[in-house]
Amino acid sequence: MADFQAPINGRFSAPNDMQFGAEALALLRDEFNIPTKWQQVIGDVGEMQFDRPSLTALLDGWFGSGNQQVRTAIEHATAIVYYRHQTAVPVVDTLVCDDASQFKLLTAKLAACWIHDGRNYEKLSPVVPRHAALLNTFRQRYRDYYESLRQYRASPSTERAASLGFEFDELFASRTGYAALDARIAKTAAKKNELLTVLSEPSVPLHNNASELQARVSARRRDVSLHSRSLPGVRAMDIFTTLVQTSKKLGTSAYAYLRDCLRKRFELTSLAETIRSAVEDAKLQAASR
Repeated sequence: MADFQAPINGRFSAPNDMQFGAEALALLRDEFNIPTKWQQVIGDVGEMQFDRPSLTALLDGWFGSGNQQVRTAIEHATAIVYYRHQTAVPVVDTLVCDDASQFKLLTAKLAACWIHDGRNYEKLSPVVPRHAALLNTFRQRYRDYYESLRQYRASPSTERAASLGFEFDELFASRTGYAALDARIAKTAAKKNELLTVLSEPSVPLHNNASELQARVSARRRDVSLHSRSLPGVRAMDIFTTLVQTSKKLGTSAYAYLRDCLRKRFELTSLAETIRSAVEDAKLQAASR
């Protein structure tokens, strides 16, 4: 077996560590469904924390160049468990996202994005006029319900939350006779818990467009210049893109901020402090509602 770090003691220092133990084993058994043979092997490892080189050496010894699916599952599960318990960065409790599988298991709760869900109705292309009319009518009801959720976020109440839950059931129990639309409605109904996270946590956004738009900056840059040629280039691109986009979100001049940092004057408030102030302001506003 490869060298490994000491058993866990509640403190996590390395950003890329992987955590073995009962929680990781449960994930691998229940979510990744790895073979019983490897469940037993992992169970024998016990509660251990590995850094990336040590884990790579361990998995090379187990699998060589084969069994990539099980190997990847182990890497994912142990990284997820480590993230859940580390203290170097805040652990996200609720994540607003689409249905992409890579977001699952990362957080305690997943909230579905209403805009991603709504786009599925836009993709329907009815040819029969009656079907087109049915789709337009339902989409208007969909938009009306979404507007009700927006109003709820501004002024939440227990009574209104219960009412919106009943309205969701009524709206997405609709059957129109247009098969493609009915199938789409059923898929939305199946995501009730994720779509209605806002009813129990009004601070959670109804969509993740803000994050999508920020990610689009990097995507458009790849369209123009493809990829960086070295790891330092990747890091530099990510760091400066983050600084510029964060500055824009906070209403700060990215040029002035970077100029201040590079000249080592440090006359401007750091982005970290500005973010903390923005968070505190948001908390105060939420508490005053």
